[in-house]
Amino acid sequence: MNSHQVLVPTVLTGANWSNSTCSNLVDACLDMGDLNEYRITRVAEVLSDFRDLQYCITSANTNAPSQTEYYTPAWNLLRQCLADGKFILDCSADVSLPVGRNEHEQKKLELQHVLLDAYARRHEAQKIYLRQMAAQRCTSARKQILDAGGYSHQSRQAHLHTCDVQLQQEVQQITDEFVYLDMLSGDQSLGRWTVEDPGLYDILNWLSTRS
Repeated sequence: MNSHQVLVPTVLTGANWSNSTCSNLVDACLDMGDLNEYRITRVAEVLSDFRDLQYCITSANTNAPSQTEYYTPAWNLLRQCLADGKFILDCSADVSLPVGRNEHEQKKLELQHVLLDAYARRHEAQKIYLRQMAAQRCTSARKQILDAGGYSHQSRQAHLHTCDVQLQQEVQQITDEFVYLDMLSGDQSLGRWTVEDPGLYDILNWLSTRS
């Protein structure tokens, strides 16, 4: 498991974002009443997802088997995904915390603030991961073609080109709308509390300020 820690505002800084800590976080905040325990659990879930995605992204092989393959779209994309994954991990959090009318409301606003940060990072990491998987499928398909015998040079190049076109088509389908709805569906299928999840507009706005 990756040991990277996401940069988040001080309300939750220093927490160990493993799933096993979620219940402890909830117990520690029961005195807040209302929905703050759900908010804390939700933040922990999203950060745990983000950490798992980061592990997958950084574990991918980016070493092309040859100089020729190095410059192909699939291997270029794999290297870009690694760089993008590092960027979304390292980009700074928004530390301008909102101010509530009382302590309880302050905690609520801070948790919603942190959730947007975590949610946007997870969204972008999932998008990177899907692009990475598409690139890996392409490199595997290209390897099978290059390793296989019986192809003329012209036929082999045509098959390799088909792989590159397929990659381009798959990447074009990985839109922000697709990623957002797919992740939301997955959360809901797991029975997670998604009532206050940020909307896609807010996520893209958060990401645009860090691009």
